[in-house]
Amino acid sequence: MLKRMMKGGGKGFTLIEVIIVMAIIGLLATIAVPQFIAHRQRASNEGAQEALRSAAQAQDLYFIQNQTYADDLESLKGEPFGFQPDSKVAVVIMRGDAEGYTMKASHGRGNKTYILSGPGGEVLEK
Repeated sequence: MLKRMMKGGGKGFTLIEVIIVMAIIGLLATIAVPQFIAHRQRASNEGAQEALRSAAQAQDLYFIQNQTYADDLESLKGEPFGFQPDSKVAVVIMRGDAEGYTMKASHGRGNKTYILSGPGGEVLEK
C-alpha cells in the first residue's frame, strides 16, 4: 500500500473529511478552553484563601510570642512563624494590634479578594 501511495495511485483524505475533523476539533476546543480557564481561576482563588489561613496561623504564633498581632507581613515571614505565601498571592495586613487582626488576599490569576478578621475568624469573600 505504501508503494502505491508513493507512486500516486493511493488515496488520501478528501477535503470534506479534513474539514469535518477540523470542525470537531474546533467544537471540542470551544468547550474545553473556558472550562480550563474557570478551573484555573477556582484553583487560584483557593490559593488566596489558603494563604490567609496560613497567615492566620502565623499570626497566632506571633501573638503567643509577642502578646500582640503583627501589623506588617514581614514580621510573619521566616522563622519561627514560617509564613511564606506564593509569589502570585498578594497578602496585606490591614490591621494588627493586641485586640486582633484583619488581612486580605488575592491571587494574580484569580478573580476574587478574600478577607479574614481574627482571631478565630472565617475567610470571607470581599
